[in-house]
Amino acid sequence: MSGVVVLFALAAAVMLGQLIDARLSGASPAASVPQAIILAVAVLGALLCKAVRDTMLNRRRVWLAHGLGGAVVAHEVWRGSDARHRTRSLSAVDTIAAFVGSSAAQALTVAPWTMALIAALWLVHADVAAVASIVLLLQMTLALLGTRMTRGARQFDAGDQAWATGQDVVAAVGADSVCMDRARIVAERWEAAHALRFGSTYRDLQRQSRREVLLTALDLSAAVAIVLAAIYGAAPGLSPGSLVAVCVVALGALRVMSRVVLQAPVYARARAARRQLITLRVAKSRQGAACLPEIAAPRMRGPIAAGVLTTAAAAAAIVATAMAWQLPAAMAAWDAIGWPFRRCWRSRPSTST
Repeated sequence: MSGVVVLFALAAAVMLGQLIDARLSGASPAASVPQAIILAVAVLGALLCKAVRDTMLNRRRVWLAHGLGGAVVAHEVWRGSDARHRTRSLSAVDTIAAFVGSSAAQALTVAPWTMALIAALWLVHADVAAVASIVLLLQMTLALLGTRMTRGARQFDAGDQAWATGQDVVAAVGADSVCMDRARIVAERWEAAHALRFGSTYRDLQRQSRREVLLTALDLSAAVAIVLAAIYGAAPGLSPGSLVAVCVVALGALRVMSRVVLQAPVYARARAARRQLITLRVAKSRQGAACLPEIAAPRMRGPIAAGVLTTAAAAAAIVATAMAWQLPAAMAAWDAIGWPFRRCWRSRPSTST
């Protein structure tokens, strides 16, 4: 689905470039109607496919939190683990589930396609592709640095542990009425239990803020460099609209990678949580079957069917519009791809009498 979203976005960028060329050449607004229709259909198709992809990720997230959480609770109860270990295991489940439905996972599903787009730009505009490739290497380096197993990533359960410890402090007081001085002492203990969480939260927020500032500066520098490369670079045969389309594709691909870099700590915490769950083992019975039942798979038929129908409808609308108005780009693609179908159609025997 992410590949389909990228293809529709690419079609929208191409149509935007053709609209700009038509406006600069002084063509009438009626002549640009097919390009505008294809642009609108491509944008709508990309948004709908993105909604379908996000639905798949959200269902996977809920499935992990529900099914895997129940299995972990059954495992911890069966092993007789203490409350702290059980809390850490459940925090690992929540961390992984939150990652699956986060913007970090969405960006990671698009990242391979954006890399392919930047590689394809070398065939269109080498100067823009060179700038985009350099920025892409910088972003990948920052992403790898952000996914390291740091101390903060290994403390993914700090909030849950502090909350559980605070509840234990409050529960130790009992149900009897206490004086205000005793209540203040309990509050101080509760605050001390959450001191580590507050400190780590502040450090994480500060690191995230610095990361955002760095990525904003990198994005702005990349935008200026790409525009200058498109204007002053060697690009024979490219119209102004095509240059705009190339810049839009390059900047969109780099924007996706910026999201990957920005959400790298979320991925690091998910890796640490996965290591925690890997340590859990379930004993086997004498027949070789696991003591715990298997987790049922999430229901994905509805979103998959919606994604297929959305893709087919948007693609059919684009092809029908292109063929109805005899667009040069569509006809060239049909000549390159559709010749086997035309040959088979022409070779059919006549049924007339």
